[in-house]
Order: sequence, then structure tokens, then C-alpha cells
Amino acid sequence: MPTASQTIAFLFTDIEGSTWLWKVAADYMRSALPRHDAVLEDCIAAAGGRTFKKVGDALYASFPSVDQAIVAAITGQIALSKQSWGDHEIRVRMAVHIGAVDVGDDDYHGHTLSRVARVLSIAHGGQVLLSDAARSLALDDLPEECSLQDLGFVHLRGIDRPERVYQLVHPDLKAVFPRPQDLDSTPTNIKRLLTSFFGRSVELESVRKSLERTPLVSLIGAAGCGKSRLAREYALRTLAAYGDGAWSINLGGAPANANIADLVASAMGLRNASMLGSAAVATHLRSHHCLLIFDNFDSVRSGLNEFAEELLNDCPHLRIIATGREPLGIPGEQLLPIGPLQVPDASADAAQLVARLPEAMEMFVDRASAVSPSFHITEGNAGAIASICRDLGGIPLALELTAPRIRILPPKELADRVRSSYGLHAQRSGGQSPQSGVLTSALKWSVESLPDRVRDLLAKLLVFSGGWMLDAAEAIYADANVRDDEIADHLGYLVDKSLVLVTDREDLRWFRLLDLLRGFVDLPDEAAQNELRQRHAEFYLGLAKQFATEIQSNPPRALMERLDREQPNFRAAIEFQIQSGRIEDCLNMVNALWQFWAIRGHLRDGLNLIIRVLASAPEPNSLRAAALMSAGVIASELGDMQAARAFLLESVDILRGEEGSPSCAVAQANLALICQHEQAYDEARQLYSECLAVFTSMGHQLGIAMILGNLGMLAYSQGKFDEADENLRQSLTLSREVGSTRACAVAMGNLGNLQMGRNDSLTALGWFSSSLDLFYELGDKRGVASALDAVVRATEAGGGDPRVAMLLGGADHLRDETKFGLSAREETDARALRSGVQARLGEHYKDTYLAGWQMPLAEIIRIARSLCPKSPVTA
Repeated sequence: MPTASQTIAFLFTDIEGSTWLWKVAADYMRSALPRHDAVLEDCIAAAGGRTFKKVGDALYASFPSVDQAIVAAITGQIALSKQSWGDHEIRVRMAVHIGAVDVGDDDYHGHTLSRVARVLSIAHGGQVLLSDAARSLALDDLPEECSLQDLGFVHLRGIDRPERVYQLVHPDLKAVFPRPQDLDSTPTNIKRLLTSFFGRSVELESVRKSLERTPLVSLIGAAGCGKSRLAREYALRTLAAYGDGAWSINLGGAPANANIADLVASAMGLRNASMLGSAAVATHLRSHHCLLIFDNFDSVRSGLNEFAEELLNDCPHLRIIATGREPLGIPGEQLLPIGPLQVPDASADAAQLVARLPEAMEMFVDRASAVSPSFHITEGNAGAIASICRDLGGIPLALELTAPRIRILPPKELADRVRSSYGLHAQRSGGQSPQSGVLTSALKWSVESLPDRVRDLLAKLLVFSGGWMLDAAEAIYADANVRDDEIADHLGYLVDKSLVLVTDREDLRWFRLLDLLRGFVDLPDEAAQNELRQRHAEFYLGLAKQFATEIQSNPPRALMERLDREQPNFRAAIEFQIQSGRIEDCLNMVNALWQFWAIRGHLRDGLNLIIRVLASAPEPNSLRAAALMSAGVIASELGDMQAARAFLLESVDILRGEEGSPSCAVAQANLALICQHEQAYDEARQLYSECLAVFTSMGHQLGIAMILGNLGMLAYSQGKFDEADENLRQSLTLSREVGSTRACAVAMGNLGNLQMGRNDSLTALGWFSSSLDLFYELGDKRGVASALDAVVRATEAGGGDPRVAMLLGGADHLRDETKFGLSAREETDARALRSGVQARLGEHYKDTYLAGWQMPLAEIIRIARSLCPKSPVTA
């Protein structure tokens, strides 16, 4: 449709603090938002306007004149103030502006829309702001009892020249607000940064929440990790919250006896305050609401400790962010460890990397493009860039210093040079830039100043890939003169010095060494390294066997989460076992882990590791047969039925001499699944029958349950619903008797599929709900994703519900997170399901789907449960 330029008045509105409200009171917001929309849309229409767009809680309305937009704003604020909102207050901010726009496709386009959005962004809840353009046209037509308060010039993000703004004043509206939330109206010495800021959304939110609870937050991390930039970025984004100013005091390189009060006074522009010392600074700050950033405080730690404590005791409205390598040690100090940026997964392919750049790659590409405009990320260079980011450990300073080399080195050559030297910044030769020298000196000094025993532990920790837990560190240390509690103390020392990073999540405390540190640690001799790698491999073989034992019942969620993180260590252990000729250990490890890889979606990595081991284990014995069966199952999950059949046929062939054994029966059952998929139903039934006879003769209840479930789904495939129902219910009963939660979850899901075949979506929902609950209890992300899709299928069959798009978003996020693939048939079904939901929901699908993608899993489960009435048969 052709566009035409018109001058239009606009009223933009949104709810102040809506992000926080959605986090803490989602149900409240779901009920309040429609009422909010209805009130405002009625007022807009009554004033002669049109609501042309709604985005979340924001409404965008157009009017023929500014006075109509003002009337809508006044009546809207008054009507909202008369609503009873219950537990939380809904405060709406509004902005009015007029300007030329292009009109086309029932929408508006142009910079005028950006300007009114920027004016809205500096308003407070309950406030109505007008641009200077809107004011000039409103003066002669202001509604009765209205006036305008001049708030002066403000600087709006992304707009070069300042904007003069005015507050709409009316007897029925709140009149007193804090100053507008623009970037330049708050006193500060913190300059806007010319380079883009990447990631850190979680850390920024943590700083905000922490400063609401305590006046001092210390950002702790190794040199170059971006602590200073994070503190400055937080200050720039929240200047409006500190009405009396925000200042950064750089303490890096200051002598130990530096006069910190003098440095603060100088940064704040306080005359003569330094002559009176800290008391004068405290007196000035006592009644002020402001933020101080003490940056790089390590060299003056003891002096800052005393000074900051004195300030905080005297200044109730003061907030402090400190950055350093270790805590200040002040009572009430909130510590926030700051690690590197997110680095690309080694298993991600080029297309995945280009489609969604991890934080470190995003930063590298941005900085490289700044010095070489022709540079851009492609599938051809993505692998090299990912390698650089991994080798530099995601350290922002290292990325900043390396990216400009792209002007003289192509990505592959730069990656090779970074790899060979653990990063260009770890080189100890001369000619370094000052920034590189700071990073190098800090890392070198940090390592060399460690006590001997701690440095010895640090050298041994290099054996780990990706990270480790405390029990693993204890297992590889193996020194008769060192007690386990000493190892924990030494590790804690390294954490305090920010040489080792630690993350806590439920029962999982995970340690990680910065990769760039490796260039500064003296390695043990070759014999000692081999001994370390052997201990490492033995520990991880034991961990794999622990999982293989617990998978028979219900492995705890913490173990599953741990094994997710331990994949690099398992790969390293397998490689060492292959290189050292420990083939039996290799086979035992992959045979113990294959079910984990299938459950958690590490399918491609798992299959590649098994194939690697099989190539080194040609002897046709039972261990090789088990590995072949594992490869066959995983290949079938990936949709490669030809490879799956080849693996399983060889496995069955090896086990022919053990015919009648459980191993042979399981291999035959998996081969039968391939036959079933290929619609060779008679062959599949024969194989299942032979397996059932073996398990029955042994009294192997779980094996019987598994085969009955397979026979049930075989009958379902052939349209024999009554036979399928009988077999599936027997499978569920036996699974309950032996206490296998996973087997119960699978049986319930299959019973739901059967009910869908019978066009009974209500009963199917009951089964799917029970199956979903069990998979969630197990932490089986793949099972949860499949169960969510099943709930959507049944809900759609019963008439549909808009919330199903959230479930699809949640399911796809799980698949993306765990990187497990779907077979070709599953992929086709999943795509058709999503297309159908999108066709029904129309323009609402995308936003709802994305909301589900971003939603915590627990909330997705809650929504799914609300859609699923419990079936009496599952109770």
C-alpha cells in the first residue's frame, strides 16, 4: 500500500515497573492488564483517537490534534486512579508529541515515533509529559484547569539535540515527581562509553536487587573480566535513581597510602573537602542520595575498607559499588562474582553460531567491525571466531585487545596464533600495549604470589576441561601430606583471589579456571601429567558408572545437572583412555553414559564419542556389542535409521552366542523398533515376542514392562486399539510395581497417544499431564519438551487455548538449551503442530510464543497443568 506523509499527534503509554510486576505477580498482571487496556482504550476513543498498536502493556494512540491527545491523557490518568488494583498499584506514564509520519499499511513510520517513545522513557508513573512541539500547539487549546510546567532540557537516548519537555498539570493529577529520568540531568563524572555493551543482563539485575537490600555491593573477579565496565554500565542505566549524582573513583595504580577522601572530593568537584578529610566528605554526602563506584580498589584495599565503612555508617542514602579481585571485608558487603562473557559451545556448528551469537562472539564481531568495516561474521569464519573466543576465555579485555588484529590477520590465522599462545595477551614479550601489560602483569603476579601448596593445586587443576566439583579436585590431588579439608581451603583461597570462579545452583557448586591463566602456570613434568590424567579418567569412569546404576531407579536432578556440565571432562577422559590403550575403560564409560546422552539431548556428541571408541575397539566381545547397541539407539533418535539398523544388526550378531540373555534381548528389542518404524510389523512382532519370552523366563519385570509397552505401540500403529490399550496398561502397572518413574512416564505418554487416536482429547490430556509431571520430577528435559508438545496437541484437538503458544515456546527453548535433535518424522510433526497454532492465533502467536521461550520452566509447567484436567485413570 502506498505511503503518504501526514502530521499526527500521538499519545504513548506504558506501565511503570511492569517487568518487575510480571516477575513477582504474573497472575495479578494477567487479570489487571485487560482492565488497564479497556480503561485507556475507552478514553482514547472518547477523545477522538485511535489505538493503532499494543505491545505488551504499552498502548500507542494517534489523534488529529494535540488537544485531543491531552484530553485522552487526563481522562485516562483520572480513570486509572479510580480503579481498585488490589495488592499492587498500577502506575501509568504517558507522553504526547506531534510530528510528520509516513502513513501506510494501517501503521505509521518515521522518527516522530522514536521521539515520542524516548519522551515516554523518561516519564514517571502517573506523569504526563509533552514535547516542545506538542506544547507549542497546545498552548491556545489546553483544557480547562490545565497548565504546563517547564522541566527544562533533557538528553534523550539516541537523539543528538536536547529536547525541552513539559509536565501536564491538572488538579486531579499528581503534581510532584522526581526529575525526568534522562541520562544527562544527574550530576556525574561517568561518561557515555563509545563502544557497545554486551550481555550481563543477569548481572545488571543482580546489582540492582542487591543495592535495594544493602548499601555496598562488591563486584569480584579476575583482571579483564569486565567488572569496571559493568559498574559503569549499571550507573549509566540507573542515573535517574540517584537524584544527587553518581561518580566513579578509579583507584587502579593508587599507592597503598593514597588519601581516598581527596580522590573522592576531586571526582565530585568538592572544593576544599580534601583538606578536611573523610569527615567533610561524609558531611557533604549525609543528606545526598547518590552512588559511588570505587574501581580497582586492590592496591588500597585496607584504606578503602576503613573509609567506606565510615561513609556508610554516616550516610543512609549512599550506595557504593566496589570492584576488585577479592572482597573488601566490610560487614554487610554483598559479593557478586563476575566471570567472563558467554563463550560458544564447542559442539555448535557454524549455522547455529551465526544465527545466535554468544556474548563473547557478539562482542568480538562488534569490535572487529569497528576497525575493519568490511569484516562480518559468516558460516565460513564463525568456527575460527568461536575458537578465538573460547581460547581467550570470554574475557572482555582480552577480546577488546585481540579483535583489532583482524585488520592484519584473517580469522583462521588469528585463531591459530591465539591458540598457540593461550591468547596474544598472555605473551610475555615486550612491545605490549598498556592494557595488555596490565592484564599480563596481574595474571602473572596473581599466580607467582600464591603459597607453594596452593600453586601446586592450581597446576593440578589444569587437568580438568570446562570445570570441576570439589570431590573431583580431591580425587586428582592425591597427596598423602594434604588432607581433604586443606584442598577445600586451598580452593577457597583461589576463589578469593579470583583465579578460580565458582557458581552455586541448588546442590551444584561448580568451579572453573580461567583459560588465559594457563599460560602463567608451570605444568608438572610429563610423567606427573600422565598420572594426573589417569586419576582424572578413573574418577570420571566412576561417576559414569554411578549414573548407570542410578538410572535404573530415579537419578537425582543434581546428578543429571552435574553430568551436563561434566561433558568436557568425559570427552577428555575418553581421549586419554584411547591414547593410553585402556580400551575396556573406554567401552565401559560410553556404555554407562549413553542413556544420559539420550535423555539430556547430547545425541550428536554422544554418537561421535561412541564411534570414536568403536574404531579403537575392534574385538567382537560383549562390551563392543553393548556400545554398538548404544550407537544404534542414539542414531535412531537422530533419525538415521540406516546407520541405526547397521549398528544393531552387528550388536545382535555378536550376541548370538548369548541368545536368551538380557543383553541379546535388549538389542533385539531396539532392532524391532527400527523394523516398526520401517513398517516391517511382522518382523518387529516376532522380535518382541522372543524378547518377552526371555524376560518372562528371568522374571525381569522392568524388561517385561518395556516390551509390553513396545507391543502396545506396535498394535496402535496397526490400528488395533483394544490390544494396544491392554498392553500399555499392563506396562504401566509393572512399571509402578518396580518403581521406575521414567518407565511410568513413557507408558502414560503412550496411553495419551492412544486416546488421541481414539479422538478422546480430554482423557489424553490427563495422561499427558501425569507424564509431564514425572518427566519434570526427573529433570528429563527431553521428556518434558515432548510432553509439552503432547499437551498442545490434545488442547488444540479440544478447541485450543492461546496459552499453548507459550508451551511451544517453552518446549523449543528446552530443545535449544539441550541441543537434542528430532527424527525426521518428529520434526515434521512438530512443525505441523506449530504451524497450526500460529494459523489459529495469528498476530498474537509470536509474542505469546516468545513469552513462553523466556519464561522459567516452573511457570511453563504450571501453565501446562492448568490446561490439563486430571483423568480418573491416572489418579
